[in-house]
Amino acid sequence: MARSVPKWPSTKRTKGNNNSKQDGQDEQNQICKIYNEDGEPSDKSSNDIFNNSFEEQPVTELHSIPTTSSSLKSFNSNLSNSSNLGNNRFSRLDIGNFVNLPCTIVIDEKTKHELLTNIWTPEIKYSFKKDSTSVARCFRHEWLSTYSPWLSYSQKMKGPFCVFYFIHLVVMVFSNKASTVFDKINTSHKLLIDNNRKKIFPIISSILFCGTQEIALRGKTSNEGNFNSLINFRIEAGDKILQSHLESSPKNSKCISARVQNEIINITGKIILSRITNYLVKSRSFFSILADETADISGTEQLSIGIRYISFESENPVVKEEFLGFVALTDIHAKTVAKSIIHFLRHSGLNLNNLIGQGYDGFSAMSGIHNGVQAIIKNEFPKAHIQNCAGIIKSIIKFFRLSPKRRKRIEKIPLFCETRWSEKYKTIRIFSEHFVGIVEQLEIISMETCFDSQTKSQAFQLHSAATKSNFIVCLFIMAKFSAQLEPITNALQAIQLDLSQAKKYITEIIEVFNNLDAKNYFHEIFKKAQNVANELGEEIEIPRIVFNQKHRLNHLINTPEDYFRVSL
Repeated sequence: MARSVPKWPSTKRTKGNNNSKQDGQDEQNQICKIYNEDGEPSDKSSNDIFNNSFEEQPVTELHSIPTTSSSLKSFNSNLSNSSNLGNNRFSRLDIGNFVNLPCTIVIDEKTKHELLTNIWTPEIKYSFKKDSTSVARCFRHEWLSTYSPWLSYSQKMKGPFCVFYFIHLVVMVFSNKASTVFDKINTSHKLLIDNNRKKIFPIISSILFCGTQEIALRGKTSNEGNFNSLINFRIEAGDKILQSHLESSPKNSKCISARVQNEIINITGKIILSRITNYLVKSRSFFSILADETADISGTEQLSIGIRYISFESENPVVKEEFLGFVALTDIHAKTVAKSIIHFLRHSGLNLNNLIGQGYDGFSAMSGIHNGVQAIIKNEFPKAHIQNCAGIIKSIIKFFRLSPKRRKRIEKIPLFCETRWSEKYKTIRIFSEHFVGIVEQLEIISMETCFDSQTKSQAFQLHSAATKSNFIVCLFIMAKFSAQLEPITNALQAIQLDLSQAKKYITEIIEVFNNLDAKNYFHEIFKKAQNVANELGEEIEIPRIVFNQKHRLNHLINTPEDYFRVSL
């Protein structure tokens, strides 16, 4: 069996030379000359050999191509002496030395390995134009790196060649040990993909770290920012791949710009949302929605939407609470908000027939019985029941917090949260602990000349209301019960809380209140309120009694303690 591979014509054409075409044809015929098993020229053409090769010898016998030990030994010895394969100026590992070899010559494994790992490559300043005088276009050096490792250039043959073809393809294809030519070509593309993944991995990992730890990626100014600082920290820690990527890549392909950061965040959010919704759809789990209106730093009104559901992925069912995303609002009317929530949930791929609960704040637009968001959604999905979160606002706390100058006088009082269950109990408890100082500051502000008349008037009114017996006793009653309700409300807001645990907590606190000795329990509360009143120079007194009561009878009690115990 014989094979023949044509080479690129290297004959130079000059004006006035009529024999150039004939010379090129002679050289081509010389290159395509066929050799028999003894290494002698054959009279058969290359087409005859190729067409008859499949009929004359089965595929399974290709490994036993007859070779003479003398020819194989001669060829291997010639590899160490490039002059026997070509001119001395050609490298021993030039692919052109292995073109048109007789089929009786087998390249040894060592030489194959050298050709695959250390094949001759022209220098970057190599002039390909001198080698391509017969064609309009010339070879380009960057193609060697773009189509590596299968492409090689031969100085001897003055043209490009496929390395795999001349080293492996003829034998390995027939022995079913090689992939297709397309697989060989795609090797460089797959290698490029793997390298790009290694480069982008530390960038994505840094963004996910900042998001998980709730760290801002960057600020308004063009300084380094947390993300860029984290990238530099990774390089200092020894991330050579990231360092090489940032040093060698063009400025527009480093993948660390703000636009790329936002794109990675959006892609990550879509992946997380897809995993959550796919689980709920496949498991057909029921879920509840949680929504709260807020505004971002630019003042845009938006709605944060989350869901609660039971996960059965582990042995023990777990209640999970997951954030789904933000929805921009054009206005905050109930119909618009309800429409935005339903559109977002449907667009996420959730089955709204499994929606069994709603959780919002106490605003009428969200929780209104007739025209609120919950009523509109429940009208379309009857199983979606509402669970409100109650809250109140105290004027005396707002008075201090609305002014930085007044806030410095009472720094430890938190603002009442209007939409959170447990925050009001915590605020009442802290307010009662600092009640004496608050009243004293109100009295000072009402008399100081550094404040305007409106502020002093408001402080005087609040001081008068805060020093009344009714307010003092009510405050410490609320503080006493708030201290007991605070841990329960915190437990009721736990992410993994289920209905049975909630019922258990509520039953326990009701039993505690039912088992209280009301008289002795109130005596402790009243004693504390009385001590605070004495410290402020006030006295707990029975309010003035009106003889002609229109709505209820007067309490027939003479002591302040008994009066407030019965009336409150």
